[in-house]
Amino acid sequence: MKKITIFIIVLAAIVAVVWQSQKFMKTPSAAQTMATTTSDMSEPIAPKHAEDMIPVSPVSSTTLQAVKTSLIGKWQNLEDVKFTREFKANGMFVDSYEGQPVPTHGEWKAFTKEQPLSWARISLEVGSVYVQFDGPDSPDGAFVMKVIKVTPDELELGNMSGGPGLRLKKI
Repeated sequence: MKKITIFIIVLAAIVAVVWQSQKFMKTPSAAQTMATTTSDMSEPIAPKHAEDMIPVSPVSSTTLQAVKTSLIGKWQNLEDVKFTREFKANGMFVDSYEGQPVPTHGEWKAFTKEQPLSWARISLEVGSVYVQFDGPDSPDGAFVMKVIKVTPDELELGNMSGGPGLRLKKI
């Protein structure tokens, strides 16, 4: 009887861990999909000047802070100019479509494999910077995007859930 009880407890723990990890690996919601348009992630965004590009490998705390600082501001989608994402210095973000806020707004946090968020249950690459977006109106909870490229004028984010990424210019 003890063995069956232990087996059930272990099985329940495994199910809980799998369920919790799936919670963070969901695909974007309809609102997130509306806010992110399909982009050809194979087309790199080249910086205007090599010295403008912020290195993302290897990531030190100084580089992570530089990327965070570079994200602050309002960005316009290159694929759909009606969509903007604003990163605020207070750690909040607001997505807008045609100047009107859409349901994806809330908190953003930049992190790395070397300096992860405590919950990070996704596969992270050494030397890469990621941004978690978490908003009260996001039906699927937090979603994570990888910073592919960032310059003072351009930003490219890859969706870690397999959905569409974003190519943006600073406005």
